[in-house]
Amino acid sequence: MNARYTVFALLIASLGAKAQIVNITNSQSQVVNGQEVTVTGDANAALLTSSLYTTRNGSTSINVNVKRYELNAQAGTQNYFCWGVCYDAIPAGTLPFWSAGQEAMLPMAPGATLDNFHAYHVPLGNAGISTYRYVWYNTAAPTDTVYVDIRFEATAVGIEEVSRPAAQIQAYPNPTSGNDLQLEVSMDRASAGTQVVAYDMLGGAVRRLAIGAQQNRLLLPTSDWTPGVYFVSIERNGATLATRRVVVTR
Repeated sequence: MNARYTVFALLIASLGAKAQIVNITNSQSQVVNGQEVTVTGDANAALLTSSLYTTRNGSTSINVNVKRYELNAQAGTQNYFCWGVCYDAIPAGTLPFWSAGQEAMLPMAPGATLDNFHAYHVPLGNAGISTYRYVWYNTAAPTDTVYVDIRFEATAVGIEEVSRPAAQIQAYPNPTSGNDLQLEVSMDRASAGTQVVAYDMLGGAVRRLAIGAQQNRLLLPTSDWTPGVYFVSIERNGATLATRRVVVTR
């Protein structure tokens, strides 16, 4: 009898998992629905970033939006996020509950995957832990949700390390009329997993380039980009070390 109940319970749990409106996955394609994702970085970094992928479950198209709760936001820091649009950074405690507006709502067809969710923590030199809960929901049925907790651990470094930025990036020509951008990058140290990532105004990654250990110049193609504003960042293990705003014209 107990075995039968166990099988029934597992079946119900399996059905519940399948019923979730979306799957949230990390860069290793691991599903993180209902889990905590930890990002560790330097308290003096410009940004700590968590980028996640969203895949629509189910057989119908729905509109999906995002809301954010501050579970434990350290005083003196800032935070913001991108979904359908990218919002400006706000001080911790200003909006303990933050719901993206209707302009951020995104349609998702069955099986569609979006890569434009990014959560940002701005330490402003403050070492400590801040945790945020991000909730994806069906706008036609707001109680149909999936959440992920994102924990940012900003760590202090020695005085010698603080004396210069972790990284710098320059881009030429800027604005560009669709020509390749020449990037000049400098970093405090070479590290595996360091890359240049270009984002559009919706927070979607449009190009990724790995940075070699001794590499300080890269060419970033822009011929297939639509005119507009983009942000080119140096990222290392989830932390944004430097960002440059670029404009593409035609």
